[in-house]
Amino acid sequence: IAAWATSLPNLMTQFLRLEAAWAATVLAIWLGGGEKAYRCGVRVAMWHIVSGALILAGAAFTFSGEQIVGGVDLSDQAAPWFLLAGLGIRSGFPLAHIWPVDVATRSSRLVLAVAATVLPASALSMVSNLFDGAGVLVWIGVAMVAIAAIYALLEQDRNIRIAYLIGGLFGLTTIMIGMSSGDLVSYALSAAALIGGALAVFVGDENSAAQTERHK
Repeated sequence: IAAWATSLPNLMTQFLRLEAAWAATVLAIWLGGGEKAYRCGVRVAMWHIVSGALILAGAAFTFSGEQIVGGVDLSDQAAPWFLLAGLGIRSGFPLAHIWPVDVATRSSRLVLAVAATVLPASALSMVSNLFDGAGVLVWIGVAMVAIAAIYALLEQDRNIRIAYLIGGLFGLTTIMIGMSSGDLVSYALSAAALIGGALAVFVGDENSAAQTERHK
């Protein structure tokens, strides 16, 4: 999973793979049936549109050719920040961490496992490829871990807890990217995706979405 995006030759191909994964996730949510699932799918699709626009806008002004250029500098221009923000939404960065929670309250365990692991892992692979060693990612990762720890303790719903815990796992990986951990990032992303998916499938509550009335 972690090598899925970074093994591709150019940014546009990676972007199209992310679009396909996101579209499949929205479709899976809708196939769950019910008005709540439909509204959740629409909200996730809106996140997708915003993040996609940011990624395209940032990439258009950051890269002059088709090939990806590693080590993008965040200090010299604004465009790379748009690219990072778009990828951050799909990675579950702070403020964008609510979309996996929304999926957790409206979808099955399997959909949660896919949405909360494959999408962030793929997006963080691109983040690692483009922004390896960016110090701001350390602080973003710390914030992700803190949010996961606090809400995992406060929440009573099992699926919501799992969504936050998965976000915390990817927060640790984000810290590693900021610290320029090299090949270890790929292993960490794979481990986070596998552990998170296993938690969602084997520990998650299949009836949780129907019982969380306060998250309407």
